[in-house]
Amino acid sequence: MRFLYDGARINEDNTPGSLDMENNDTSDVMVEQVGGSSPAYL
Repeated sequence: MRFLYDGARINEDNTPGSLDMENNDTSDVMVEQVGGSSPAYL
């Protein structure tokens, strides 16, 4: 999972103060997809 605030990734050492967050601000949570493959041509 990735957590974003104002379009930027929130790192584990970030605090609301370091991100200039104010009351009632929200963050976004995204499921990160890793991997995948290229199409198979037969």
